[in-house]
Amino acid sequence: MLTMAGTYTAYKSDVLYIDALAGARYISSTSSINATARVTNSPFTFSASGNQSFVNQTTDPLIGFKGRARIADTSWFIPFYADIGKGPGANNTIWQTLLGVGNAYAWGDITLAYRAMYFDLDSRVARTKFLNAGPQLAATLNF
Repeated sequence: MLTMAGTYTAYKSDVLYIDALAGARYISSTSSINATARVTNSPFTFSASGNQSFVNQTTDPLIGFKGRARIADTSWFIPFYADIGKGPGANNTIWQTLLGVGNAYAWGDITLAYRAMYFDLDSRVARTKFLNAGPQLAATLNF
């Protein structure tokens, strides 16, 4: 999965900034099936196996926003991010969200957040629904 987006600062103050974003996300997903069947019936035994692999690839437009809200008059902040997109296919949906807490230092930021990503890819040969969610610990270096 690869996301490319341009941003525009929609709002900026001492306690809050919000960037609007527009871009595209490329996704390539491989689905594999490995199957084995065995039928046993005296005196005959039949066994068969097979595997098949399908690749779904798509590039979808997306829109969203990102930013951070400062907590009181401290170096602590709340980072946030959300985007959504819909591709040309009938059920091709993508989205991503993030919400957390962070602390700003002179050299950069440390954040602890919860991130969730979802995509639903549908093609004539395979369908992939994928949700990945969990905590994220990140460091951002300013230079």
